[in-house]
Amino acid sequence: MISHTLHCSKIQYFQGKKVKLGDDPNNESVAPNILKEANNDILLEIFLRLRNCRSAILCGVVSPRWHSLISHCHFIRRFIAQHQELPDRYPLPYTIIFHKAEKNNSLVPPYFNPICRLLSKESNFLHHHEEAAATCSSSSSYLDFLPSPVTIRASCNDLLLVSPGPRCSDVLYVCNPTTKEFYQLPKDHKIFDHSNVGHALVIGNSEKQSNHHFKVVIFRHPHPYSEHPDTLQTMAVFCSKSGKWKKRNTLYPTPMVPCFCSALDVVTCNEILFWLECTQDVNRVISSDLRERRCGVIDFPNDFWWFRLQQNSSVRRVKQQIGAVDGELRLLQVVLLTCTNKKKVTVNLKVWKLSSSWVLVHDKRYPKRPNHEKLLVAPPFLHPTNGDVVFVVWGKSIFQYSLMEDVCELIHELQEPVNLKTTRVISFPLVHPIWPTKLPSMMSFSY
Repeated sequence: MISHTLHCSKIQYFQGKKVKLGDDPNNESVAPNILKEANNDILLEIFLRLRNCRSAILCGVVSPRWHSLISHCHFIRRFIAQHQELPDRYPLPYTIIFHKAEKNNSLVPPYFNPICRLLSKESNFLHHHEEAAATCSSSSSYLDFLPSPVTIRASCNDLLLVSPGPRCSDVLYVCNPTTKEFYQLPKDHKIFDHSNVGHALVIGNSEKQSNHHFKVVIFRHPHPYSEHPDTLQTMAVFCSKSGKWKKRNTLYPTPMVPCFCSALDVVTCNEILFWLECTQDVNRVISSDLRERRCGVIDFPNDFWWFRLQQNSSVRRVKQQIGAVDGELRLLQVVLLTCTNKKKVTVNLKVWKLSSSWVLVHDKRYPKRPNHEKLLVAPPFLHPTNGDVVFVVWGKSIFQYSLMEDVCELIHELQEPVNLKTTRVISFPLVHPIWPTKLPSMMSFSY
């Protein structure tokens, strides 16, 4: 097991003077005199009210005394609790990474570079940008701190699971793009092969500390179980607490019409894994709870648009996706309807949330599609912190639908075109916690 970190240059401002920090760790002269003379209790109260962790970490490099205060686990716990009590004052930063992937990614090389990265204004500051508003940033250098080009496999909180590609299927890294830390998972030749169809990253919930344990899950091709009328799903699970891989088998009911899955896009919600099982004849969500070692099946809602449904209008395109926001699983669907005279195109967006059953929370129709007739649409993507906002990719354009306000606006374009007939567009949301997630053998001060 190998762990690495990359320390960046620190910049801070005191009394209107721009100072480069870190060259002299004992240089306390840059701080105002009143702060140099303040006792530890006063300093702690000041540090607790800083807007985000990056501000606190930058203060920690001013002097050894400040570093000792801010790096202490007691301060980190209080900082997290203080910000949790005021979520409106301290909104969680988010980053959304859009990536290309082949529809059968087990047979072709992956795409290495993300094709778009959306950042909230809080995420901009967290990533060392000076812009005040939410922006779309170039993604070509986002993961350049890693030892080689990688493709993204999964995301959870502020961590990404990445790999160099199918030729290095036994090499996986968990990395934190904000702190530029990364951790190489141990190799196990019994675990890795080319029958893998999906990956997942799970971080255990903890409200009092930042060094969460994580799990990495690799999915094999599901197949009928010879001794039981169910489907066998084999998974390989790595636990950072034990540092070991384990195989795990679970069963779930086989559909009436078996479907072949070439790629799973897995969503993590409350430490439970969810993925779609959709074909011409099957539409359902499969869930897997690693803590209780069981799988479940969630059928689609009755008011879901089915492929075969054709009344006065013909269904031109039906795309669906699942996502998680605020600990809730949501099902999204975009339907393009063309009237019989083919002169009117309607975009229908539906969103359900999962409670004891599916509950329809949005059903919006827009009179026309935002792009011209020939462009294909990708499955919709859920905003990671706002359940009333949906992103839809049309051609190269990314549109944001604010469902409560009935507003559709173009927010950016992908950095390169996507052929949706042969390629999938997938998104990896990052919701950055109040304090960065610490990887094994890592110090939390790495800005």
